[in-house]
Amino acid sequence: METLTQADKDRIDGRVFAEEVLRDIEEADFSGAFRVGFWREIRRRVKVEEKTEQSDKTVMSDIRAKEFGRRMVEFGKFQGKRYDDVPLDYLEWLADQGKELLSYLKSRRVRVERE
Repeated sequence: METLTQADKDRIDGRVFAEEVLRDIEEADFSGAFRVGFWREIRRRVKVEEKTEQSDKTVMSDIRAKEFGRRMVEFGKFQGKRYDDVPLDYLEWLADQGKELLSYLKSRRVRVERE
């Protein structure tokens, strides 16, 4: 017989709790507008949770991070240095620039220009 991990137990507890809350909501005599507001907030929070889960997937394992840290920076102020030897505040700044650049490349303006 397979034993459940703590994460599995927590998911089961969460599901049971959600079922109880939803049953209480369904049994209550709330107006239609209340129910609409309630479900909108649930959907909003689910989207936030999904984004958080997705961002957690982008975290490197320690092994990959160690390998990456040995790579050489190929551009800019610290070109030729290992990532491990570059100040973290600079790498954080660089990552923010990359996010902004990716957002720009996904913009309608750039898509239209490519066509």
